[in-house]
Amino acid sequence: MHRVDSTGATAGNLFTNGNPGGGIPATELAEDWHNDIQEEICNLIEAAGITLVKGTRTQLQSALATGLVTQKMAGGTGNAVEAEPVAGTQIFRVKNTAGPANLHVVSSTGQDSAIRLIEAGGANNAFTIAIDNGGGATDGQLRFASASDATEVGGGTYLSQVWIEQDGGIYLRAGVSTATSGQCKITNGMILQWGKYTGSIAWNAGSTLNFPTTFPNACRSVVVTPYNTGSGGAVWLAVNTLSKSQFSWLAQSDSSGGTIPGFYYFAIGY
Repeated sequence: MHRVDSTGATAGNLFTNGNPGGGIPATELAEDWHNDIQEEICNLIEAAGITLVKGTRTQLQSALATGLVTQKMAGGTGNAVEAEPVAGTQIFRVKNTAGPANLHVVSSTGQDSAIRLIEAGGANNAFTIAIDNGGGATDGQLRFASASDATEVGGGTYLSQVWIEQDGGIYLRAGVSTATSGQCKITNGMILQWGKYTGSIAWNAGSTLNFPTTFPNACRSVVVTPYNTGSGGAVWLAVNTLSKSQFSWLAQSDSSGGTIPGFYYFAIGY
């Protein structure tokens, strides 16, 4: 491409209509300038994978809107890295015919960096990989999170599933409640639940207690631990029945009777 330099061009390489009365000629419409303009536009359209069609006047718009991902990502002389569509598929690939292909996502100082994979339409499911750099104790964490309400411009509720600390530790975050009665999903599919029952429990008492959340398939075990605010109250507890949503318990005692003010429980299921 070049600025017009044919006969009659201005000193600043611009077109002029000239002034016949003043002896100023109009700029000649030279073929090299017009060919440059034509080929610049046509090459851009074809590089976007679009076949030129005479009479169609929206092809440059389509190339600019959707096709620029097929252009070479300049990284220096001889860099052959390209992002291109795979013929016959809906896949784009990043390749470097001269060596490794490294995709860098760079954010400004103090900002998170994120890659998001979004399935738009319907539930708008998405998955994000992000490095936290918001300023605080979580700086440097690599987080993997998902959302069912993602938007194409970054909105949505991304619930963290797993994160990696700078020390290399791998931790689970999503599906966790740290309340007195709560639950935690672990990576092998098992679910841990815990809680506290408060109320005077005497010999021969019994009741049913709901889990914080219903196990999807089954509860496999419940352990109950009586607690007390002082000595005495010789009461112990037994688990009676289990289901996905609750368990029943019974209180037993020796001949001295007594009461306790409650118990803790821990349950595991899937």
